[in-house]
Amino acid sequence: MIIKLWLLLLLLFLSFFGKAQQVTTSKPTDSLKHTNDKTTDISEVIIQSPTRNIKLNDGNLTMAVSGNKDFKTSANLLEVLRKTPGVIVDQEDGIFVGGRITPAVFIDGKAVVLSTQELQAYLRSLSPEMVESIEVNTNPSSKYDAEFKGIIDIKLKKNSNLGWRGNYNVNIYVNRFNYRENTVNLSYNTEKVAYNLLMGYNDGISTYRYNALQKLANTNILRTNTYQKDKGSVYSIQAGADFRLNAKNKFGLYLRSNFRTNDRMRTGTLYTADKSETQVVFNTGSENPIDYSQNNYGLATDYTFQNKDFKIGFLGNYLSVKNKQQDEFINRDKPSSGLISYWKSDLLIKSIFIRARLMPHKKSEMQK
Repeated sequence: MIIKLWLLLLLLFLSFFGKAQQVTTSKPTDSLKHTNDKTTDISEVIIQSPTRNIKLNDGNLTMAVSGNKDFKTSANLLEVLRKTPGVIVDQEDGIFVGGRITPAVFIDGKAVVLSTQELQAYLRSLSPEMVESIEVNTNPSSKYDAEFKGIIDIKLKKNSNLGWRGNYNVNIYVNRFNYRENTVNLSYNTEKVAYNLLMGYNDGISTYRYNALQKLANTNILRTNTYQKDKGSVYSIQAGADFRLNAKNKFGLYLRSNFRTNDRMRTGTLYTADKSETQVVFNTGSENPIDYSQNNYGLATDYTFQNKDFKIGFLGNYLSVKNKQQDEFINRDKPSSGLISYWKSDLLIKSIFIRARLMPHKKSEMQK
């Protein structure tokens, strides 16, 4: 039995030894003999960098807007400005540059006179695809008026094709307030005249609630309840035309209007009792309805003459603003509904702004 076991082990050893010899004696292939002697010449190498969305132009930051992937989720130009370096937009949509400087707004290099509410409505009416670029100038040079401490220049996209072109944008917000924005933009181009019409309608409702419980120093308990509801709407329309009179003369005329209404109702109660809340000290209710409206009318015109290295332009702006607000303050005793106090305010403000400016252009500026 032991002899048969040894013979079996010997046969297994011889079989493994034979396979090892076959592997080691086989001639390895030479990979160099199978290489292809043909070579391929590279005639050209193209290195293409991605488009720069932000660049500096004479120390001013210029940022591309249309086609910028960073603004795909931005609904309007006001949201674009929130993401623009060097620009601050606060909670009330106030715009600042260089710290707390309120900038002047230029459209295609031309200063426009807009009220704060009208500017906000105009920026909301512009989608990112309607704007070519934004230039932020935090230190205007001497060629600008001294009143301009900062400038935001909005370059709109031009429609170079003849005929009609239009688009419609709608945005809906549902959060702590419900808001809808609707914008229609139409343009019609001929060889001599470019017409443009921009219309917008925005409306929404926002609510505010406040409840508080306070323990006063005299051990009484004070309960405060406040509820506020705001309903607002904004209508805007802007029409303009650019006339190419000839190769040397260009003339533009723009009309705009903006109408804003805001109805607010605020109610509240003040309830005071002893610490056991068995004896009421006072229980009052208040009502504060507010009716606010603002009407804006604007006119802008510009003329440009250019002959070789000489260029001169004229820019005029007219803005009329009418603010009207009516408030009522009513205080009542809650248990008896008796009137405690009542007073009313009626505010009316009319403002007119007129600005005219002659814009000579130096030869060095034209070459830029």
